[in-house]
Amino acid sequence: MINRRTAERITPNQNILVKEDTGEIINYYHLKDISTGGMYLLKKISSKTEKNSTYTFLIQGIMENSITGEIYETRLDNNGNYGTAIRFGNPKEAEALVSAVKKL
Repeated sequence: MINRRTAERITPNQNILVKEDTGEIINYYHLKDISTGGMYLLKKISSKTEKNSTYTFLIQGIMENSITGEIYETRLDNNGNYGTAIRFGNPKEAEALVSAVKKL
C-alpha cells in the first residue's frame, strides 16, 4: 500500500475530545490523529452528505481555535476500530492546531 500523505500525522499523547458542529447538530468524538491535511475521529460513523462541519478541540490552550472540515470517508483503522477521516478545507489554518497537539 502506498502512503500518499504529504503531511506528518500526529497522534496525541493524551485523550482529546473534538466537538463537531454541523449547524444543526453537535456531536463529540475522540481524536485518533491529525495532520495539516485532516484528522481521524474514532467512533464517528457518518455519510458524506453531512458536508462541512466546524470542529473544536476541547482541551485547554487550543479550544479557542476551530477549523472547518469535510467528511472524506468512514473506515476501519489498523486496530479494527471504526472512525471517520476528515479533510480540512484550508490546511494552512490547521498548522497551529497540529503544532499545539504535538506539544501536548
